[in-house]
Order: sequence, then C-alpha cells, then structure tokens
Amino acid sequence: MAQSFTEKYRPQSIQEMLLTSSTAKNLETLLNIANDTSVILLIGPSGYGKTTAARIIAKQILENDTNLMNLREINAANQRGIDDVREITQFVEAPSVFASKNVVILNEAQQLTVAAQNCLLDPMEGNKRACFILTTTDPQKIIKTIKTRAYEVVFDQFDITNKTDVSIIVDYLNEIISKEPTRRGRDLSLLEAIARSEPNSIRKHVAKLGALIAADIYSLTKEATSIILGFEEQLESSAIKIARLITEKQFTSNGNIKYDQWGRIAREINLLSDNPEAARRIIAGYIRAIIIRTDSITDKQIFFARCKMLSAFTSETEITKERLLTLILKALYSEDV
Repeated sequence: MAQSFTEKYRPQSIQEMLLTSSTAKNLETLLNIANDTSVILLIGPSGYGKTTAARIIAKQILENDTNLMNLREINAANQRGIDDVREITQFVEAPSVFASKNVVILNEAQQLTVAAQNCLLDPMEGNKRACFILTTTDPQKIIKTIKTRAYEVVFDQFDITNKTDVSIIVDYLNEIISKEPTRRGRDLSLLEAIARSEPNSIRKHVAKLGALIAADIYSLTKEATSIILGFEEQLESSAIKIARLITEKQFTSNGNIKYDQWGRIAREINLLSDNPEAARRIIAGYIRAIIIRTDSITDKQIFFARCKMLSAFTSETEITKERLLTLILKALYSEDV
C-alpha cells in the first residue's frame, strides 16, 4: 500500500517535530519524567502533533520492547464505551512481557462517554505497571477526576498571520521538500501560500505539499492555488492509490483484470472529492515519477505503455469527474497500457 506523504515524514523524535518553543520545552520536560508518570494528557488543535508526540513518549517508556507488544493505540471516536474500556483494563493489568509497563494511547479522548471515563479511573489509580496517554482537542469534555491525575502538555498553534511564524513553517516545509528526489527549483512563495492557508494544521500543510509534489507542481500557479485552497487529504490518498493500481495492474490467468483490483479502484473513485482536476494532476504526477524509474531498455513495452498512459492524463485540463473516470477505465483496461 502506498504510504501517505504525512506518514512518510512523520517525526520520530521531539526534536524533529515542528513545535512552538514553549510546547517543545514542556515536552522535553515530560520525557524526563515519563517513565514515572501514570497519566499524560496532551491538549491542542488537530494536526499539531499530539498523536506523534504520544507515540514518541510511548516508545521511550517501552525502550526494550522493540516490537511494541506492550502498546495499545485506540481511537476513542470509534471505541468510546464501557466495554472498550474493560478491554483496556484487561490489557494494562496483564503482565508486561517485554517492558516494565503497558502503555495505552487514547486518541480523541474527549469522545469517550462519561461512564467510560469513570471506568478508566480504577486502572489509572496507583497502577505502576501502566501508563495512559490521552490526546484531546477539547479538554472541557475530559472529566475532572482524570485531569487531576494527569500531567498536561498544551500544544500551542503557530499564528499563520504572523510573518515570523509563517517563516518557521516555510523552513519546515522546505526541509521536507529537500528530501524529495526532484531537481526542480523551490518556489518559496508556494511554500508560504501553504503555510498561510486554512485550516491552521501542520499535518494539513505537509499533506498539501505532498499533493503538489505528486501533481508535479513546484511553483505558485493557478493549479497550485486550486489544490491548496480546495485540498482534502482523502483526495490525495485516493488519487495516489488509483495511480498505483493502474500502473501496477494484476491479471488473471486468462488475461483479465483481477476483479478485486477493479473493486479497490472503484472504492477509491467513490472517495474522490469534487475536485477532479486536482486528482488528475496527482495521478499524472505519480505516473511521471514511475516512468522516471522505469528502465526503457529492459522494460521497453512497460515504459512506452506508461508514457501513453501519462499522455492521456496530461492531454487535457479542467476535466469533469466523469471524464476522469473515463481516463481511469481506459488506463485500467487498455490492452497495451
């Protein structure tokens, strides 16, 4: 499965994260005492690194557990009831095989019901063999009895109307793009447009950069502005999955496209947003990148087939969603592509 751009560049340490100075300082302090802390509450807006920080903290606590067998990560938006908490309780009370503690990361903790939060109090209380790391965008929905037990860190937002803060975000995006295998020049005005765009979310900024790179856009053009302003993470993810599937087609023994492959493409098409032009550019950019890595001598047929596919996706602009579907179907079922 193709790795998303945000996962590709997810920081692996606090030092790699883009944080305000006060947030970074508070996290460093927390890391020094994390092994002796039973409940941690990470508070802040969406897309500012709470989950990333939670995973980094968990890895430090579980330093001898290289496979993270003593870690459970749960999205409370999907598992928010008492029965879910009972499963968590069973996990933390089980013996820690590879580490001194069991660690639970509860993302979107504000989604837990009040009853479920109350059920967490017992396993949290005085349990030296467990650590709970809760992340939330709405601390008002976390019950007071959990808050009083927790070590809190608040993630501050950058001010995207402030020149200095925007410059910090631009430098971060510039560092990411420098790791990409491209010889294209960098347009700082493009990075600044991303940094100033709404929503104010570092994850969204990185995802937008990924969508632009996938679409082979490196300057502040009309198309770039369209992607930045109308960006959806689902659009980038689905477009890249479709591009991967049509360039790496799998066939049955009688030469037909495998049904499950068409089913996967159909599902991704249904998830595309109403921005078919942005999706087309992302697909074309992916195909272009694949062509660069294709050996035109030993894989001549594949090379020319992909060139023909790329030509189809770049021969027209401002297409409709129906036309995009037609291009995808032709690329998938054409005998010579």
